[in-house]
Amino acid sequence: MNNRDKIFPAVVLFLTVAGFFLPGMTACLSDMKTGQETVSVRDEEREIPLAGGESVFDILGAAGKLKESVTLRSGDAMDEKSAETESAEILGMLARYGLAEQPGQGQWLITPVLVSDIEGREASRVFWDCVWYLESRETDPYKIELYLDDESGYLMSFTVYPGRGHPGENPEATVESMKAFLNEYYPLSGETGFQYQETLSGNEFIFTVSEGGDSTYGFRFLIMENGQIVFNM
Repeated sequence: MNNRDKIFPAVVLFLTVAGFFLPGMTACLSDMKTGQETVSVRDEEREIPLAGGESVFDILGAAGKLKESVTLRSGDAMDEKSAETESAEILGMLARYGLAEQPGQGQWLITPVLVSDIEGREASRVFWDCVWYLESRETDPYKIELYLDDESGYLMSFTVYPGRGHPGENPEATVESMKAFLNEYYPLSGETGFQYQETLSGNEFIFTVSEGGDSTYGFRFLIMENGQIVFNM
């Protein structure tokens, strides 16, 4: 048997073994690379609880408890473009109610994240962290951060950071504007509409809404002294 006859079976054996282990090696390398950038493939593909029979207010109520986040490479129902489009519409509504400034030549930073309950990782959802910011202000930076639910597309929480003519200058008008925004933005079929009450702290309000008379949901709304306003965070 010459050398060529000896080499050929060895090559065939090597390719067969390599082909058997290659998928596992590729997945391992993919996990290692992705883990350095965002989250591992296995984490990203784990089962995420869906709304099912839940209402928007069920998801909104749970959102206030979902704090920890891990950056994802993509969402499930939404993509970066649809998240930006929805965020721009919400920002326009906030501006119309005087809760934010009219959007100008700002920029969007859109990131899908996996958010989990701070008390455990049983409850998790995919949100889109959508940040609109204005770089042109060197001494008076301005930024708005919105969190959208990937499945429903609805706004889950937001923060408006201080800017010129910030809404916190008139708390009474601000909370009334917030009430009007909530009643227009969220679906209120069968619900009583949003109401609010002020807490003893003086800068915190609790918005409530009842669904079908069976469930009542409460959401925190803060108006800080520096003009920053925060909803459900």
